[in-house]
Amino acid sequence: MEVARKLSLNGGSNIYLYKNTNSDRSGGKPQMMELEADYIKRDANGTLSLNGVKKLKMNGWDDTQVFIDGKEVSKGEFEALKPENISSITINKDNGLNTRRSEMRIQTKK
Repeated sequence: MEVARKLSLNGGSNIYLYKNTNSDRSGGKPQMMELEADYIKRDANGTLSLNGVKKLKMNGWDDTQVFIDGKEVSKGEFEALKPENISSITINKDNGLNTRRSEMRIQTKK
């Protein structure tokens, strides 16, 4: 996953648009994720960590498992989650020999 575009807003926030560079493994459909957060960190393995999430949009959802507070949720449950209720997000990618699987773990504010 690589940054496709970064936008800076007046209030000091940044919006990052990420795209999947391995679209050949996901059936040719590119995946895109739009994030706006106070803090976004990506480690050497491609894992993303976010705090202060203000906006989160994804397409190419089909191969991604999503967990909210440790419970796997449906696309509808994920889309119903309001960004202001999100405490943090961690995105993990696993590129196996013949498969590509990713998961998103969301912690809500208590």
